Amino acid sequence: MTPKTETQINYFREWTNSCVDDQLIHLNVIPLEGQRPYEFLFYSDAIPRRNDGRVTSQILKRYRHIEEGGWWCSGIDLLTGEEDLWGCFKPSQPRHSYDQKKLIKYEHPPKTPTSLFALKIPLHLWHQIASRYQIEILPEDINNNQPDFGFWQWFIAHPQIPLCITEGAKKTGALLTGGYVAIALPGIFGGYRVIRDEYGNRIGRSNLIPQLEKLVNNHREIYIAFDQDTKPKTIKNVNAAIRQTGYLLTRKGCNVKVISWNPELGKGVDDLIANHGQSVFDEAYQNALPLELWKAKSFSQLTYPVNIRVNSRYLSEQHILGSISSNNLQKLDNLDLAYSTDFPAKLVGIKSAKGTGKTKLLEKIVSEAVARSQKVLVIGHRVQLVQELCQRFGLKYITEVDKKSDNKLLGIGLCIDSLHPNSQASFNPENWSNGVVIIDEIEQVIWHGLNSNTCRQNRVEILRSFKTLMQNVLGGV
Repeated sequence: MTPKTETQINYFREWTNSCVDDQLIHLNVIPLEGQRPYEFLFYSDAIPRRNDGRVTSQILKRYRHIEEGGWWCSGIDLLTGEEDLWGCFKPSQPRHSYDQKKLIKYEHPPKTPTSLFALKIPLHLWHQIASRYQIEILPEDINNNQPDFGFWQWFIAHPQIPLCITEGAKKTGALLTGGYVAIALPGIFGGYRVIRDEYGNRIGRSNLIPQLEKLVNNHREIYIAFDQDTKPKTIKNVNAAIRQTGYLLTRKGCNVKVISWNPELGKGVDDLIANHGQSVFDEAYQNALPLELWKAKSFSQLTYPVNIRVNSRYLSEQHILGSISSNNLQKLDNLDLAYSTDFPAKLVGIKSAKGTGKTKLLEKIVSEAVARSQKVLVIGHRVQLVQELCQRFGLKYITEVDKKSDNKLLGIGLCIDSLHPNSQASFNPENWSNGVVIIDEIEQVIWHGLNSNTCRQNRVEILRSFKTLMQNVLGGV
């Protein structure tokens, strides 16, 4: 028996560390060294070549590092049912990008469109998946002449089975091992393509790649399980990819859900399973949010860097005024949101712990607004919290307002449930165009408006009023 090389040992350990089934690894992943990686990567006719057919020296120099070895992964071409030429190679010694700012960890076949990873499934995992969804595998479903034994054709024929979409081949391997049907994209934006002209200008609508469209065209339930990152720029990109991919999937009639977990438990889904066990992912899967609710929740997540961090026992007005440049809208990781015409910015977000003086700071802002006859509106999601704030600010809660004199009041407090014309407040956003709006615990307020049962009957009117209110007080910013 030929002894295994270090490359062979390392690749298998890397995949098993991601909790991927041994047989699944053997079906889809192979170690490559020397000249062999070129055979898997350089199959496109569009690659620059010399007259004798040899790849140009410039290209060979760029890819010289692959000769040091690594692993290759590819699965099934869903459009043909055959082995997929496309895949990825993870070199043991990766190269740097042109600007030298990052390592290129994975190499895909150059000059050819990207696809997705639909891995070959061993029969025992196929039975595990069928058992999870209580579907019988018939003898005619298994085709020994197909490289995947007919699994993906069987899956396409059963639209009642959900599909998980993740990024990266190892992660889809971990999900398949756990009994979930999953495919992987080569990148978060890899599920769709934007039609552009030769100059890079967009000339058409975005569309799902054909391989993905073939899996979802029967109104299938889709679960998106991308990495949980902590970098603001990465979060912004991931959220954008989920929104666009999710939109295109819903256009095909799919019910899209988004799986999230605490990044401290692991960045990727394979890390989550490896660090904390399959049951933790199962729980995250069960708690996946419908796309629209996820979009509402992600709206309040930090996507821009904080303008200023304060290491102080109490907040002061100088902390706010001195931190924000003129006419600059800041989206901060916020718990409280305040607007004032005296502030250099029209929208200010504050995040700080209890007992650091947020409410005391707002007392001063309200007092100054009332002194100059400027209206103040306090919005919350719980009656008791808003009542307590009104007491601190010297304002009336909506239930204390006399209908005959409400127009003369310079300030009131109410819950977002009352933010519509048919409520006790008879709310009209046009009355607050030059007002100060304080939203206490804005993340919970927005979530409450979008999701709570108490807002269900008037949700459309509430959201319409809220949108108009913010447009008016922010002056279209």
